[in-house]
Amino acid sequence: MTFAYFDTSALVKRYVRERGSAQIGSLLRRHDLLSSAITPVEVLSALWRRKRNGDLSEENFSATLSRVQSDRIRWELVEAGGAVLRRAEEIVQGTVGVIKGTGWFLDEKRFLTMKEPEARYSGMGAPGEIRSQTE
Repeated sequence: MTFAYFDTSALVKRYVRERGSAQIGSLLRRHDLLSSAITPVEVLSALWRRKRNGDLSEENFSATLSRVQSDRIRWELVEAGGAVLRRAEEIVQGTVGVIKGTGWFLDEKRFLTMKEPEARYSGMGAPGEIRSQTE
């Protein structure tokens, strides 16, 4: 299975029924989850806010937290420094790109996926360096 990047707003749709939940569920069945290291904190914050606003009952809130904790062990969470984040923004605004030395690939639909074999990208940049394929 390939990885796909999910931001917090997309991931919350897995746990709270709202517009787009079905599409997120479909994507999560086809891809392993990749996200930022801060995502678990942001998901918990979003769920607590929904509970405080009355959108989640105590029972649903507790069940949802359990589900998040169960799913979390399968999440691939990555930390990114300033230089990597700036370069990632450039790639998202540009064309197709890869994160050199890792095998991560930003496809035409802007999903970050893992392509095998990693050697496909070897020699094209330092580990962790992000470049557009058009460079």
